[in-house]
Amino acid sequence: MLTHATRQARSWLIFDVRQKADAGAVDEAVFPSILTGMKGKFTAIIEEAPEGGYWAICPEVPGANGQGETVAEAKRSLREAIRLIFEDRVADARRGLPKEAIQAVVAV
Repeated sequence: MLTHATRQARSWLIFDVRQKADAGAVDEAVFPSILTGMKGKFTAIIEEAPEGGYWAICPEVPGANGQGETVAEAKRSLREAIRLIFEDRVADARRGLPKEAIQAVVAV
């Protein structure tokens, strides 16, 4: 049976292999492609903007949106927004994170 303390400790698990790889906490032979940067595929919904150009949203990442004069620019803008949102979420989760917290990668 899990105690409250056990459940609480598990909530501190952060899934980012890059920070712990340098400390030797992650076996680089197991995660070679992940160490070069995490990649993911997301849905981009792109529409023409009434004022001209295009706007894009990503339904999987609330708050992620982009815009541009071309479809390619809107996609680049959306990609950057998604990256910034994830960076901010990880940084927010790490605030006050105990040094003994385990950080690992979970592939979905």
